[in-house]
Amino acid sequence: MTLSDQEIDRVERRMRPGALSGAGFLGADERLMDVLDSDQRTLNTLGVTAAQIANTLAQVLEPILLSQRVSGRVGHHDVRLRRYKGSQRCPFLDDSKAIRCEAAGGARLASVDWWVRNHITGERIEGPGLIVHLAAGHGFFEGQRSPYRVEPEKLARVLELGPFART
Repeated sequence: MTLSDQEIDRVERRMRPGALSGAGFLGADERLMDVLDSDQRTLNTLGVTAAQIANTLAQVLEPILLSQRVSGRVGHHDVRLRRYKGSQRCPFLDDSKAIRCEAAGGARLASVDWWVRNHITGERIEGPGLIVHLAAGHGFFEGQRSPYRVEPEKLARVLELGPFART
C-alpha cells in the first residue's frame, strides 16, 4: 500500500481513539506505518499473506453469517457471532472519495464481532468482522494498543495456515 505522508496523517487521525471508534484502531501514540511494517515482517516469517489469513477467516465466518444463526461449526472450527444493526466504517476510506471502501471486495463482515475456536487444538481468538476487510484490503490487523487488535500469528495458528497447517 502506498500512501503519501498527508494521506497517512489523515488515516492516522481517523484511527485514533474517539475519531471513528471510541477505542480507536491505533493507540494514541502509534504510527500506522510502524504497525503495518511489523505485521508484514510477521507475515513474511509465517510465509502467509494478510489476504490468505483474511480469506480463510471469511470462509469460516460466512457460513454462520449466511445461515442467520449466531453459532455453529464450520469444519473443525466452532464459531460464534455477535451481530449489529449498523456496520463499522473502514478508516482507510477518505471521506471525500466514496461512501464505501472497495478494497478486497468491501467490508462485508463489518456488522459482526466473532469468536473462533479450533476444535482440535482448543485455541481460540476473537475480533471484529471488519478485520477481514482491513487485513485483506490494507494488510492491517489494528494497532498493538487497540483493544480490537487481532494478532496475525495467532489467527494463522487458529486457522492452521502457514507453518501451523496440519498435514
